[in-house]
Amino acid sequence: MPIPELTNNSYYLPPGEHQCTLQEAEERFAGPNSSKQRKEVWGKFCRCLDRMLELGLQPEVLLINGSFVTGRESPGDVDGACLISPETLGKALQDKDPSDTRAILAFAATANSPTQSIIRDLFGAHIMVANSPDVLEDLSELFRVGGHFRQLKEPDPIRDPDWVTKPQEKGILKVDLKGVG
Repeated sequence: MPIPELTNNSYYLPPGEHQCTLQEAEERFAGPNSSKQRKEVWGKFCRCLDRMLELGLQPEVLLINGSFVTGRESPGDVDGACLISPETLGKALQDKDPSDTRAILAFAATANSPTQSIIRDLFGAHIMVANSPDVLEDLSELFRVGGHFRQLKEPDPIRDPDWVTKPQEKGILKVDLKGVG
């Protein structure tokens, strides 16, 4: 099923999780007619995913969120969350050299960890790791409606057009990555 058109005056995806492939996400939000900034942040995000795979961190599911999946001309990064089982994390940590071990633990760190800012600086991405489907569902809710507080962020008065209004719920992308990589 194709990614739906943006709503709210062509700025947000309709509410919910919208299944797609990584290729479909790229074509829609970083394709040939996209801004240079969109293409650059997508390229960094893909390098981030590639590095995760090199380290043995194969996500089962990936959620893509943030200004990247909006009508913002120049998003600052790609936000997301991925499901990586404790078993996958444990296998990835086996027999690794210390620098790879540190990298794996950086990816697995909590969202507010200092290592997450390093990952953003390196890869232009915020990727939270969920260790269970329930945690991933909580992150999906956080992305779509603001979590239990039901409060999404206000539009950025500098980076968003003045006509953009905060939706009650916004849409995100959901990519099934089982067997990919």
